[in-house]
Amino acid sequence: MKLIYIPKYQKEKTPFKITQIIQRVIKHEKIDGLIFLPGFMSRTQITIKDFVTEMQNLGVSKKIVLLFNGMNGFFQLPSKQSILQEHLNQFSQNNRTINFTQNKNLIDHRKMLFFFKEKSLFSKDLSLTKDKYQAFLSSIEIVGLLIGSSNQSFATYFSTAQKGEADLLMLHDGASFKNYHIDTKEKEKNGKGTLIMAKSDSISDSDEYFKNILRDIFENSF
Repeated sequence: MKLIYIPKYQKEKTPFKITQIIQRVIKHEKIDGLIFLPGFMSRTQITIKDFVTEMQNLGVSKKIVLLFNGMNGFFQLPSKQSILQEHLNQFSQNNRTINFTQNKNLIDHRKMLFFFKEKSLFSKDLSLTKDKYQAFLSSIEIVGLLIGSSNQSFATYFSTAQKGEADLLMLHDGASFKNYHIDTKEKEKNGKGTLIMAKSDSISDSDEYFKNILRDIFENSF
């Protein structure tokens, strides 16, 4: 497995390294789909649309999208639409979204993003219920997992940094590090432009390791 530590500092300007890295993963790993565990999501129709639009610009277009409810997904907008559903409505305009509903009483503060390839086709109408989600896991290969402190929202990903954040990208063994280097000459006031990258031989079956994490999340979401 290959590891990339991605820092962000207060008052840092966009584009942030985290969004640059997401763009690189989608491109260089030939990603078919993404699974979002967002933490706190954007909370207005305008910022939700802006977030999805910017994610589309990173390459989240014509992909499969699965979105967990995070901390505030079931909160209602003035339109009476939930925050989760508004995100799905925006994503569905250029992506295939998968139906999955978590327990409404579940408080889910995890900030995680799974990147996967589609190994085999699964039903377009597949609902990831308690007795069916295993079919979804069998149909995909997970090639990367981003995990950390950054909420998946417009403010956190695409605005001036209000506070420090840190995220860790775990990539499958076959990923090439040369695809992930970021220009360290970027004009950051704090002068911190480098990524911290490492390799680990302790987990060779990356896909199964990632699936065990996702399986645990599914099994504790019903």
